[in-house]
Amino acid sequence: MYLRLKKLFSESSIYAVGNFLLRSFSVITMPVFTRCMPATQYGILSIVRTVRDLGSVLYEAGTSASSMRFYYDCRDSEDLKRLFSSLFFFTTTFSLACSLVLLTVGNFFWSRALKDIPFHPYGSLTVFTLLMTSVGILPRTIFRALGQARRFVLINLLQALSIVLLSIILVVAFDMGALGPILSTFIVSCVFYGVFLYYLGPYLSFSFSWKIVRQCLAFGLPDSPVRFGNWALKVANQLILQYYHPLAIVAVYSVGFSVGHILFDVVVTGVHWAFLPFYYETAKRETEIEAKEIFAYVATYDFILISFLTLFTIFLGRILLLVFASSLYEGAEPIVTVIALSAFFQFLFFIPSRGIYVVKKTVYMLPLLLITVAVNLGLGFLLIPHYGVSGAAWATLIAYMVRCFLTLFVAQWIYPVPYQYLRLAKATFVLILLLAAGSRLSGLPLPVEISVKLALLSMFPVLLFLLGFFEKQELARFRLQTRTLSRRVLMFLPGQSGGSPN
Repeated sequence: MYLRLKKLFSESSIYAVGNFLLRSFSVITMPVFTRCMPATQYGILSIVRTVRDLGSVLYEAGTSASSMRFYYDCRDSEDLKRLFSSLFFFTTTFSLACSLVLLTVGNFFWSRALKDIPFHPYGSLTVFTLLMTSVGILPRTIFRALGQARRFVLINLLQALSIVLLSIILVVAFDMGALGPILSTFIVSCVFYGVFLYYLGPYLSFSFSWKIVRQCLAFGLPDSPVRFGNWALKVANQLILQYYHPLAIVAVYSVGFSVGHILFDVVVTGVHWAFLPFYYETAKRETEIEAKEIFAYVATYDFILISFLTLFTIFLGRILLLVFASSLYEGAEPIVTVIALSAFFQFLFFIPSRGIYVVKKTVYMLPLLLITVAVNLGLGFLLIPHYGVSGAAWATLIAYMVRCFLTLFVAQWIYPVPYQYLRLAKATFVLILLLAAGSRLSGLPLPVEISVKLALLSMFPVLLFLLGFFEKQELARFRLQTRTLSRRVLMFLPGQSGGSPN
């Protein structure tokens, strides 16, 4: 098990570093955009990005999930070519059909849903961007399945960097407002269409199987409502805010949401890129009992990571807001804590949900998500008209809590995993204890508050150790790794044996 976990840690680290660099581009653009464009323009940009995220789910048609899952059912290169050729021809045809329909009737629905944002050029550019980006689904699956984390990260970084540089030029030099980043995304997507097609080429042939497409759709289409549900839980409240309040209020909520989520998006999302292929490969190679023990162990440290990031965001949310946004968005400060707690439950959801995908029971995700989306939308329409951004934040938190616990219940019924409940309980106790202590520090001078909260953060692993959270084997391995690292460092110090010659 140790070797498999070591491989997971190695790939997760690459994905996490890559995602950190990827998200750092957003960190760069947020201060630029919030300072160089009016709040209404930033609100337009937030809404259009939301719609693009929704559209990407439609264009994928579940192939992102199904291509990854069925990759591990292929026995040889011919099976792989048959799988990816069938999905490529299907997704290309489907994307073209969706684009034609949206360009024909999109203005009718857009003008009614987004009354302050014209369909041309914002909506039409979004449609063309979705058409160009759909080709990247299958190559990214191949990179992850083959363990090519560096290639996956490098291509994503190059694409994101190109978008960022072009966006900044169009916003700062040409004063294009929200249109700048939207146009930049389309232009770069056209360029990278050829890049992704190049890497997909070796897996394509003139073969097509309706049987494979039907199997993939049967697995992947139930995942599409899940993705829609994820989208609704994440950003639907922005659309409700836009209906009842000015776009400037939407911008405040968008900034607060981004700050509350930014560390999770940077670290946890990157780590989780390695998890799903790891789960599929482990379930294929190990016995069911051994696989579930590995999954339970991984879940424990996934919980630890998510808990620590929750503490960090809540304790330093005020600083993060000052760094990533201007003083125009001070109104977002009260919701950062609520959004961070919602992110805690959002990312915990992925722990039990992986078992549902392993056993190909994605059909159970649809009713589960429908209930959760109904809770989110119901609370949104109830709270947002009266409480604005605070109502949106609380609706999001409650909805994520409902989804997390419902998913845990369903997943344990379908694919029970013997989670390490005692260790999880100890970690939860430490999390609550530190949150309670941190909540009593408001009103202190900012430097003092930061110092005390950093001290509280450093107590997280200490309290876990004092409660006996860590196992003897883990502590022994940690001491061994520490001694090994110390020896390597000493080798390069002046005057030590094996050091560099003078």
